[in-house]
Amino acid sequence: MRSALTSGSLLAGRYRLQEKLADDADGAQWRAVDELLRRPVLVRCSPGDDGQAEAVIAAARACAALSDRRMLRVLDADVIDGRVVVVSEWVPANDLARLLEDGPLEPDEARRVTHEVACALAAAADQGLHHLRLTPEKVLRGETGQVKIIGLGVDAAASGAGLDASTATASAVDTEAVGALLYAALTGRWPLPEGTGGPTSVPLAPFEAGAARRPRQVRAGVPADLDEIAVAALGARGGAVSAGHGRVGWLRSPEDVAAALDRGLDPTDATGTLLPVEVVVATPPPALSGRTRLVAGTLLGAALAAVVALVGWQLGASTSTSPPAVAGSLPSARSATPTPPLDSSAVPVSAVEDLDPHGDGSENPGDVALAVDGKPSTAWRTLTYFGSPRLGQLKPGVGLVLDLGQRRRVRSVSFVLEGRGTDLALGAADRRSGSETGYPVVASVTGAGRTVTLRPEDPLLARYLLVWLTSLPQVAPGQYRGGVAEIVVNR
Repeated sequence: MRSALTSGSLLAGRYRLQEKLADDADGAQWRAVDELLRRPVLVRCSPGDDGQAEAVIAAARACAALSDRRMLRVLDADVIDGRVVVVSEWVPANDLARLLEDGPLEPDEARRVTHEVACALAAAADQGLHHLRLTPEKVLRGETGQVKIIGLGVDAAASGAGLDASTATASAVDTEAVGALLYAALTGRWPLPEGTGGPTSVPLAPFEAGAARRPRQVRAGVPADLDEIAVAALGARGGAVSAGHGRVGWLRSPEDVAAALDRGLDPTDATGTLLPVEVVVATPPPALSGRTRLVAGTLLGAALAAVVALVGWQLGASTSTSPPAVAGSLPSARSATPTPPLDSSAVPVSAVEDLDPHGDGSENPGDVALAVDGKPSTAWRTLTYFGSPRLGQLKPGVGLVLDLGQRRRVRSVSFVLEGRGTDLALGAADRRSGSETGYPVVASVTGAGRTVTLRPEDPLLARYLLVWLTSLPQVAPGQYRGGVAEIVVNR
């Protein structure tokens, strides 16, 4: 009968246990001292039953042969007193799970740490080795920022997980886990269902219809490319994250993830050579790059006027006597006064761009031109937010900035919106600003329906107009998204 291990226990006559660091299905980990060489070590102990001892020792030997600095070096492995004991180097560090207790990492650090992990697993795969139990507890970040991975092969052998997996399947398992690590680093949540992969203390991500919500739907400020890479890696075994908006593809190996983190998701480089990232692109709206610039001219003005005449909008009861409640953002505004049909003349819009100062700076910028294209059947839409119409409580608002080309007289601005229940504010300024606070509010409405006109108390002169959405219509139970199908600026 094996005696219980406690602080002070001596293994193999040289490894003195000092502090238990973890104890889970993959085994117990101890901080210990190698009394023979007088150095700190990490000791991992697991039962030697059920024929697993041989597999664990073989995995430890294979890992010891690796020279990658990002893998925690294996120093010794043996069966001692009926236990499989693996001794590794000691690194003063915190694991990612403990780091995330203080909140998500900054995006640049999340990218760096995940890139290090992906590169290390890619190098291991070249030697025929896979982790198969990668979780935040298995990734260490040292005092100087160095990244170390624990348990390559050994944890899987101890648990019996994936030992019969093909190379392609093992690579997909590790790719999915790297995507989950990136997701966790960005959001502080774990996107794999319980029972998938190794155990972790990181709280589970919110799920919708059996799929984890995208990182950008969980935390504001997640860069679009990191959101896409996490989704693409998590799809390595069939898709574990809701598709949402934008391009959704897949990454098949840790090497693919490392390349994506290096170069982003652009499907070609400057020479036109395909990157090792396969992307499935949803059917896009008309090609519009970045923050789209539209040339002013009489044709656009005529098109807008034609839309006005064609639609013949009739305004309902979308009125407000007070501005929307926007915490810490827009100043107080005059009330909106919806009017009967729109004017037959319109101020041409020279350019339009999205404004997302409280997120990652981007809110579907490729679609912004659809809000002023003279076609109410097309629309610029926000991302889908969950749990609250106020953008999931992630940020106070998002919007569009219209550039009129020069200071122009504006009597009112009319909208065709998608859904019912949009809270909307209109701001105006002579200088472009990167924040909604740079556009004093001149009119607002709460709970707007399909059509609404915002009319300042007095006609104004301004070059830039801000359309600021602070509460969005419901598009499905618990899901909210705003849409602006058309904007007409009336003289």
